[in-house]
Amino acid sequence: SYDAVGTSAPLVLDAGNLIVDAGATITHTVGTTAVVGSIYIDVQTGSVTIDGTVDAKSKGFAGGGVASDGSGTGKGIYDSGNSGNGGGGGHAGAGGQGNSAGSTGGGTYGSSTAPVTAGSGGAGGFGANTVGTVGGGIIRINSRGNIAIGGTIQANTASGLVITTSG
Repeated sequence: SYDAVGTSAPLVLDAGNLIVDAGATITHTVGTTAVVGSIYIDVQTGSVTIDGTVDAKSKGFAGGGVASDGSGTGKGIYDSGNSGNGGGGGHAGAGGQGNSAGSTGGGTYGSSTAPVTAGSGGAGGFGANTVGTVGGGIIRINSRGNIAIGGTIQANTASGLVITTSG
C-alpha cells in the first residue's frame, strides 16, 4: 500500500514490470479544499502494461457547496448577485462560464503533459443539490521501458448538475 496524499514522491519500482490487469484499478483518494493525492509511479528498469484502469477521475480539488465557490487555483466562482449560478473549475483548460456574468469559470494553470497540480473544483449553484463537481486528479507514469495501454487512464471530472462543472 502506498499513500501519496500530501507528497510528490513517486512510488518507485526499481526492478521488474508494472502490470495492471483487466478488472484491476489504481486510484487515489478524493481531494479536499487544501490537500489532494496523486498517482505518480516511476518504473526504473521494466515496462508498464495497463489493461485495467488508472483512475483519478474527480479526485482533484473539492467542488463548492450550495451557493459557494469551488476550491483550488482555478476555482469556479459562484455568482450571488444574479440568479445564483456557478462557474466550472479550470486546470490545463479554462473552466466553463456559468449562466450569468458573475459565475466565471476558473483560469488555466499547470501542465497537461507533466501534471503536478490537480484540477480545481467547480462552484455550487443556488438551490438544493447544486454543488460543484470535484476537479480531475493527477496521474504521472514514468517508465524506462515501453508503456502499453489496452485499458483506461482517466483524470477528468464528472459533469456538473445544471451549469456547474470543473476542470
